[in-house]
Amino acid sequence: DGTTPLSSLGTTPPPPGAVGAAESKQLNYEAMDAEHRRLLGVIREASTTRPEPAGGISLRAEVPLRCDERGSGEGAEELPALTVRLMAAHSGVAPADDVSMVASCAPPLFLA
Repeated sequence: DGTTPLSSLGTTPPPPGAVGAAESKQLNYEAMDAEHRRLLGVIREASTTRPEPAGGISLRAEVPLRCDERGSGEGAEELPALTVRLMAAHSGVAPADDVSMVASCAPPLFLA
């Protein structure tokens, strides 16, 4: 009439009665299925892609590969110039209101 405790990887076995199949809770499969369906509906609603607005403003820039043939004269020195064309297009049905465009560049370049 002897007992032998068994330890695995430094852990001790649970005391008797800690893991009991007699105290197991009945599973409510209908409630789990209802919650699963509800969560699937939430996921579908969150993952649907909403269409983009029909109208918008697009901006396109034409940048030449070479500088202009004549630079802008400042004093006795003539500086090379590069003319960049910007085209804006509106694709909406209603008119575009309060549209502004700002241009800037980093030194040593400047806008004329």
